[in-house]
Amino acid sequence: MTTLVVSLSTVPTLILDARVIANQTQGELLTDLILTADLDGDHHMNTVIYDFSRQAAPVTCDTACPQNDGLFNRPQLTIAFILHGKRINLPFLCEQFGYFNNQHAGMPDLWCGPDTRLRWNGEEYGDAH
Repeated sequence: MTTLVVSLSTVPTLILDARVIANQTQGELLTDLILTADLDGDHHMNTVIYDFSRQAAPVTCDTACPQNDGLFNRPQLTIAFILHGKRINLPFLCEQFGYFNNQHAGMPDLWCGPDTRLRWNGEEYGDAH
């Protein structure tokens, strides 16, 4: 008998998927969409603000979105959220967005799919690799 053990810190909780949004809407660009989620596990809901684009960079993404090269032909999201009273804009385009159960410098690790784990360095989020 084989037992598979998965560490909770390696599996993100997904809360947004651009492909699902693309299948549920005809819109090419949707801006300032809001949802709530408990990103840091403190049992208080945090506000997540996101933009969706079917094929181009959403308007909240400027030249600061570094890993964009292959994403422009797929649905994508830009993400901002409010945590600990501070608005944080992620400088990444994401196909999926979620969070992990572990934290660095008091902030949750985040998932920016398809393959980027983001970690807080005390000032901003960056690629954990």
